[in-house]
Amino acid sequence: MSRLLFLDTKDSNCPDTPSYTNWEITLPSLNNIRGFNIAMQNIEIPNVVYPFNSNNNKIYFQENGGGTLTATISENSYTGPTLATEIKTRMDAAGTLTYTVSWDNIAKKFTISVSLPDVFEFVAGSADAFEELGFDDRLFSQVSTTTSDAPANISGSQYIDIITNFSTVNCSVGTTSNVLARVPLNVAFGNIIYYEPATDDSLFVTETNLDEVFITLRDDRGNLWDLPFNANVSITFKIVPLY
Repeated sequence: MSRLLFLDTKDSNCPDTPSYTNWEITLPSLNNIRGFNIAMQNIEIPNVVYPFNSNNNKIYFQENGGGTLTATISENSYTGPTLATEIKTRMDAAGTLTYTVSWDNIAKKFTISVSLPDVFEFVAGSADAFEELGFDDRLFSQVSTTTSDAPANISGSQYIDIITNFSTVNCSVGTTSNVLARVPLNVAFGNIIYYEPATDDSLFVTETNLDEVFITLRDDRGNLWDLPFNANVSITFKIVPLY
């Protein structure tokens, strides 16, 4: 007999938890089963994680061959022009040079420059923003001006993975994974994502006893998708025990 599991963070008994990224769900125990199939039926989740946050908001750079400096982009949601202004503000504040930062709205690229004879150089580092800004870290070198190698991604993550604590097998393709579903972030920042899989693609779990389920949300870089405490999420799962 299949069972529906409804997860709604409005019903959480820990309303002051700083994040709704992880959940532990206690179930009436199902013992002595051959395993079970689990599938996500639908999800409602707000797109309210800033595209630039502590996972990807650092610009590391050097000026005229000096030591490494760090410009930290404020956690926020940006347009191309507002992000160009933010980059200039933070790089000017972190270093001694004056930067010009422009946004090409057609090519979706940034150009960052200083006046010769001064030069600067990007340096890769933890939680850097270069991938989002379109800069290829293999091409970093001392320059007076540089333009994004690829179109910038200023809208943030492209998808969210719904992950369980179980190692599961996709019943359709036979691959092993603990990802219940991959939810596309296809709405603008601040809007609600309503997602329902096109097919009932269940995952087979070999656990013989089922009494709790852990759910984690991760972005397309594998980082925790750290929702604020007031972000209400609703998920419906279908669980089919195999006796």
